[in-house]
Amino acid sequence: MVKVGEKLGMKMEARLRKCRYYNGEYYDSIRMGLLREEWEDPTD
Repeated sequence: MVKVGEKLGMKMEARLRKCRYYNGEYYDSIRMGLLREEWEDPTD
C-alpha cells in the first residue's frame, strides 16, 4: 500500500509505531499525504 501511495506522488507524513493491535500483534499506522501544489504540478 505504501508503494502505491508513493507512485501516486504521496509522501509519508507520519508513522505511529505499534499503535494498532490485531490478532495478538501490534502494527504501525502510516499516514501519507499530498499537498495541493504537488497534485496540480506533478513535475516537481
